[in-house]
Amino acid sequence: MLLFCLYFGLFYGCSYFVIGITSPTHLYSSIIHERLDFISSFRSLLLHGASALLDILGITNQIIDHSISVPDKIRVTVHTACLGIGILSFWWAIVLAYPHSLKLKFKFLLSGSVFLVGLNILRIFFLAYIYAVGIGTRYSHIDHHLVFNVIVYLILAAMVIKWLNASPVKPAPKDESVPVPVIQK
Repeated sequence: MLLFCLYFGLFYGCSYFVIGITSPTHLYSSIIHERLDFISSFRSLLLHGASALLDILGITNQIIDHSISVPDKIRVTVHTACLGIGILSFWWAIVLAYPHSLKLKFKFLLSGSVFLVGLNILRIFFLAYIYAVGIGTRYSHIDHHLVFNVIVYLILAAMVIKWLNASPVKPAPKDESVPVPVIQK
């Protein structure tokens, strides 16, 4: 449990440190902004993923700063709280803290991260989509952030259970066809 807390604190804390120090409105460091600003790239990945899905459905859209805009319909802004840093930090911490082989850890880290990022892209896409097709105003009273978090944390709980129950590498079975030497007196 201590190792999990240390990993979570490291990933979550470092992410928000980078966010704080690369934001011109806070304690700003141009050196860190130029070399360590992975947050902007991650936000761009989420926005471009959602934009690509809208393009597939033929919905005209554009990315403006931290937002995806459907002209004359909606502008969905991806704030820092929308990035899913806490969810990803939790996933990485639980996978790294639990004793499994490095190969299995890598497999679960990669597949779980891709899955969680994909869910976030789908959330941004659906928000833009429902407003683009004109049904979003019916659901504007729903806190999409809360709904997304409940859904993702339920999925995350299932992922953690799967991870904790994942089979470690099994030893090769004994070959019983090999004769055992018998010592005679």
